[in-house]
Amino acid sequence: MNKPIFELTIRDFKTYVAEERLRRANYVLAFGSGKGGVGKSFIASVVALALRDMGFKVGILDLDLHSSSIPLMLGSINYEIKSSEKGFEPYKLGDNLEIMSLTYFVGNKPVALRGRNKDEVVLYLLSLTNWSKLDYLIIDLPPGMSDEVLNIAHYIKGNNRGVIAITTPAQVSVDVVKKFIEVLKSLGTRVLGTVLNMSYIRVDDKVLKPFGEFNLEKLEKMLNTKVLAEFPLEPKADKILKSRTIPRTELGEAIKKFTERLVKIISH
Repeated sequence: MNKPIFELTIRDFKTYVAEERLRRANYVLAFGSGKGGVGKSFIASVVALALRDMGFKVGILDLDLHSSSIPLMLGSINYEIKSSEKGFEPYKLGDNLEIMSLTYFVGNKPVALRGRNKDEVVLYLLSLTNWSKLDYLIIDLPPGMSDEVLNIAHYIKGNNRGVIAITTPAQVSVDVVKKFIEVLKSLGTRVLGTVLNMSYIRVDDKVLKPFGEFNLEKLEKMLNTKVLAEFPLEPKADKILKSRTIPRTELGEAIKKFTERLVKIISH
């Protein structure tokens, strides 16, 4: 009888510490999707870079445990975790961008975790990462509506926190992200809006829609949320991550405009 009570006390303490760590950020923005392959981690990364370029101090917390890609995208895959009396030190990309991921603990190896263990790892990263005082903390959520997403939703509640849903205009992706948004709202989590990624391709003066035409107004009504941005598919998008700068391309300008809009939305 004593053992469960002891475990509950320890977990409650970790939860308290996790919330205290999150309060080091003025704003918390989580990027999620009902399914994988829609560019969620890419958008989380480039928004962090854009916020940094606007002069903000930014952290990225990679909670996509099974398909972690943030360290690879931002060139920190070989970082070996360092600890201090204050916790685990995130990777610092310059003075204004910090990154934490399970990858820094296990290396580039596959991670096999089940329900309770996944929850413990998430709580571990939330409670023991020694962030600086941040303007924005970006959280890259796992795809889908798994246990860890439902548990993380608890920490994203509040006026200064919210989720951005990522989808492509493909019908199958839209249908899944609709359910994703509905679940988050039912939990009392603030959904700031949706981003349509890989929405179109520009070839010379022609605009091609790889997923077909769609009515934006009907789509917003179906998702019960605003579409905050449409990102084009650019063949050289990976160069953004290699250079760690936002280029003056159509995609780059869309990223900057979206980030500026996001700053206004989260602060009101």
